[in-house]
Amino acid sequence: MPPFDGAANVACTFPPPAKRQRGAGSSTSDVAASMASALPIETRALQWSKSERALQLVSVRLEDVADLNDPHAVIVRVHLAGVCGTDLHVLDGEFDTPPRVILGHEFVGVVAAIGSAVWHVTVGDRVVVNPNEACNRCRHCFGGLVHFCQHGSLSKNIGLARNGGMAEFCVVPDSVVHPLPAVMTLRAAVLVEPMSCVARGFDNLRKDSLTCSSRFLVLGAGIAGLLWALLLHHHGFRDITITEPRACRRRIAQELGIFKQVAPPENLSTSDADQPTDGGDHEGGFDVVAECSGDASAIDQALPLLRCGGQLCIFGFAHNDARVSLSPWVLLMKELSIVTSFLNPRTFPKAIAVLGALEGDKLLDFARLGVETFRLDDHKEAFERLRAGTIVKAVFMLA
Repeated sequence: MPPFDGAANVACTFPPPAKRQRGAGSSTSDVAASMASALPIETRALQWSKSERALQLVSVRLEDVADLNDPHAVIVRVHLAGVCGTDLHVLDGEFDTPPRVILGHEFVGVVAAIGSAVWHVTVGDRVVVNPNEACNRCRHCFGGLVHFCQHGSLSKNIGLARNGGMAEFCVVPDSVVHPLPAVMTLRAAVLVEPMSCVARGFDNLRKDSLTCSSRFLVLGAGIAGLLWALLLHHHGFRDITITEPRACRRRIAQELGIFKQVAPPENLSTSDADQPTDGGDHEGGFDVVAECSGDASAIDQALPLLRCGGQLCIFGFAHNDARVSLSPWVLLMKELSIVTSFLNPRTFPKAIAVLGALEGDKLLDFARLGVETFRLDDHKEAFERLRAGTIVKAVFMLA
């Protein structure tokens, strides 16, 4: 065997990825000029004014709300943008934002222009954007906890901390742009961001105690609750119950056809669930409860419904001053586990794959999910109907 040659070994490296559109000779100013020339001077957008506490449909110059000189910039022509419950919290003044920001952290579209350093997508590609960027340099990022990055994550969230996708065009860093499979529709892809958060919650569950006969309870039939149920269905679980106080949303859940039971919360009884003193031999109760409503009282309701060894996943965003009542004795005697889920660290690829499979199974039809589309001009109606609960999700069509 020949002696190790360090220099030769270093030389045997993979070549850098080839750029798919621009050559390395393009200057930053040339690229910026090219990007600007390919786009309209103004773009319409839904902009939140913190001081006025108002969401306004405005026309803005793209160069005034984004850095077109960034070689890593990708300009997306937005086709669909979803409204999240977090957006409602913004309008209620419960989520801090810059003085003015274009909302929208769930959006898909087509690449309209790219900077000189972008190589993994090109003009015309269909893409979905992860709104959470990480610095990839801090201890949280090095430890794989990119969602706790103090230099990124929520502090740089696209659509909350900086301008987002409820606009005809949005400028984002290339690191958060994910190309879509050719067979995946944009309608399915607009659900990638919320599904990626659900995938994180599922990943945090302890799987060693789960079987195909495990019983699941989902609290809340909003889009988060329905996506939780769809993910469980995708993984082969069939004993899924969902509770929802609003009759219109219960009807939507019932028509989806994947639940063993759809019921109002008050119909659930703890009488047939395992009790700390009876040996845990009851047939009722649930192995996993996913709390998706953001209502602290739902957590109080969930714990007594868990079987011995059961797990509660707190997924919904409750108000920061909400409190729950826990019995350490019950937690101990039933060996209950409580897990939480925050954002979507490295789960975007998984969400894309799961939604692609669900779309193939005809489970992502907007009408079946209670999703309705709106134009930007109708944003007031969209937010009002979502808040009233007459729809499960509002999605803006921009192209």
